[in-house]
Amino acid sequence: MLEDEQAKTTAELSEKKKVLEDLSGNLNSAEKEKDTLTNEIRDVSENLSSVKSKMHILSNMEAYYDGYYKSIKTVMNNKEKVPVLKNSILGTVADIIKTEKKYETAVEVALGSAIQNIIVGKETEAGNIIEYLKKNKIGRVTFLPINMLQERSLNRTEQEILKDPSVINTGDMLVKTNPKFESVIKHLLGRILVVDNLDNGFKISRRLGNSIKIVTLQGDVINAGGSVTGGHISSSQNLLGRKREIEECRQSVESSSKLLEQKNNLLNGILADIKKYNETISDTKNEINEKNNLYGMNVSKINMLKEQSEKTAAAIKKYSEEQQFIRKEKENYEENLKNIFSETEELKRLIEEQEQSIQQIVSQNDTNKSRYEEYNNVILKQRDLVAQTTQEIKLKEEKIKNIEAEIQRNNEAKLLKEANLKNIDSEIETADAAIEEYGRKATDLSKEINEINESYLKEKENLDGLQNDIYEYQNKINDANKAITDILDDENKMNVRIERESSKVEEISSKLWEDYELNYAMALKYKDDSISQTRLYNEVNTLKKAIKELGNVNLNSIDEYEEVRERYDFLKKQQKDFIDAKEQLNEVIKELEVQMKDKFVEEFANIRVKFNEVFKKLFNGGTGDVYLEDEEDALNSNIEITVRPPGKKLSKISLLSGGEKSLTAIALLFAILKTKPTPFCILDEIEAALDDANINRFAQYLKEFSKETQFIVITHRKGTMECADTMYGATMEEKGITKLVSMKLSDAVFEGN
Repeated sequence: MLEDEQAKTTAELSEKKKVLEDLSGNLNSAEKEKDTLTNEIRDVSENLSSVKSKMHILSNMEAYYDGYYKSIKTVMNNKEKVPVLKNSILGTVADIIKTEKKYETAVEVALGSAIQNIIVGKETEAGNIIEYLKKNKIGRVTFLPINMLQERSLNRTEQEILKDPSVINTGDMLVKTNPKFESVIKHLLGRILVVDNLDNGFKISRRLGNSIKIVTLQGDVINAGGSVTGGHISSSQNLLGRKREIEECRQSVESSSKLLEQKNNLLNGILADIKKYNETISDTKNEINEKNNLYGMNVSKINMLKEQSEKTAAAIKKYSEEQQFIRKEKENYEENLKNIFSETEELKRLIEEQEQSIQQIVSQNDTNKSRYEEYNNVILKQRDLVAQTTQEIKLKEEKIKNIEAEIQRNNEAKLLKEANLKNIDSEIETADAAIEEYGRKATDLSKEINEINESYLKEKENLDGLQNDIYEYQNKINDANKAITDILDDENKMNVRIERESSKVEEISSKLWEDYELNYAMALKYKDDSISQTRLYNEVNTLKKAIKELGNVNLNSIDEYEEVRERYDFLKKQQKDFIDAKEQLNEVIKELEVQMKDKFVEEFANIRVKFNEVFKKLFNGGTGDVYLEDEEDALNSNIEITVRPPGKKLSKISLLSGGEKSLTAIALLFAILKTKPTPFCILDEIEAALDDANINRFAQYLKEFSKETQFIVITHRKGTMECADTMYGATMEEKGITKLVSMKLSDAVFEGN
């Protein structure tokens, strides 16, 4: 029964472990998905925050008209406050138009400063606003009264140019606007062509006789009349692009918010799955632990019962063997007892016979004393025998008593063994009762486990309550984060405001510098409250007129400065690279000089030895030496040659005759060749200063040396020619015609012989 329960528990354990493995795999997958989603949510949140910040900045710039001229910015910012502005202004040109991103640069360049013009309904409204500007000394503004504007367009001849593939269209066709502003757009862009590039723009302009303004997609302009404007365009003042970027940011915020919400929902679902998996895994582990405990208890029970059963079987077997042995011993003792009884009866019979014989002998005592003595002796012997037999009988009886006592003890042992067998049977019955008791205890343990599970459920409910508290705290944290976000937004707004005010200050400062070449500190020196504003304005106008008479300002100076600065930085970097390279080369040169010096000194020592050997052969004796004057500075040291021809004193080479100098130089040449042989060498009349005796020694040594090196000798000396293997010469048989002649002297000598 326990074995069946154990097999069932093992199967349940295997099933639970498999379920646990599946749950663990699902949990790992969910954890990975959670990590991936968390990273994605963080990236989306960061991107969303960045886009929101950018949108806030751009929206504030758009709302406060950053990038517009000061006067226009002032008018548009006061629009809602001043009735004359609120009732008249319909917006700026940049406010009323939209275009595709690829046309933004072309349209904005085509409009130029007109993109900041203010649109009004009638000319009277423009006049009222101009009066307001004059009264408040705000500045100058260009107005576009819709009722006065004339639409511009291409004539029929010019419209033919639109068929050219390089022409995209006229500017008014590339923008979208409210129908009531179409006249404004046609007025500004109706006669402006947009083309793909500058080269095609030149072609189109020539075809139209330079009569129409042409703008490329890159922002280059070919004006009517032929002048061309182009170059780098900064994207910081792109008014049309700013509106598009705001819209793109708004769309990006919406899509990112939806994506963030979706991913948060997915993350919540995954977190719920993870929680569910953890709970299920915990329950499964508890069940596995319970099954393992039950399995262990059953194994212990089975082992204990098996051990008890084996002990009982061994005891029964032992008692059976002892009972069998006792039975055999009893049979042996009974057999011995029978034999002893028969011997005793026989001895009693013999005693009776002997006593009868004694009686007969006593009765015959008187008649035969000798026989009496004999019989007496026999009787004594028989008595001794009887006594001995009696002693043996006593011993046998004592042995019988011992045997009977042993039999009695064996019977008692038998009874004891039988009692033990009965006790073992009772123990088996007790073990069965214990097993039943263990079953009842297992039932009680199951009840306790159920109570523990109920307690676990209560603790789990408490844990859920704590988790709910954690969620509440998390919500509070989220609210705090939201408050922090609001504070950050306020901070961004304040930063934008500070930036806007800083921009105003910078604009005033830049205008002060651009118009007067003064900074704020310098301008304070000229502050004088006693001077009237009218006088100041008159002086300013006079100075502006004088500045205007000075000529045009170089508008490209900033770009030129940037180019020069970039060129300077590039050259500075190159200079640094050259200096580093120079230092590296100097290090390499130093290393090479050390190696060269070592190699030179080594080879020079070899040449010094070889020079003495060659000198002795060429001069038939004497000594020659070549050495460095300054061995410490071997590479820059002078080389001195001292020789002692046979029969002369030791002297420097400068004190020798011309022939001796030549032969010494030849000896040095051959010493160098012996130190580092070459396969090929050309000698050009090196023996010209030698006499005939020295010529022969030179030629013979050259002949020996030619075994290792091939020599081409240019010479006019006979002794040298005689030792040559092959001779080449030039002759002029006819005037103006040179002929080469060759002769292999070894063959000529052979033929002569």
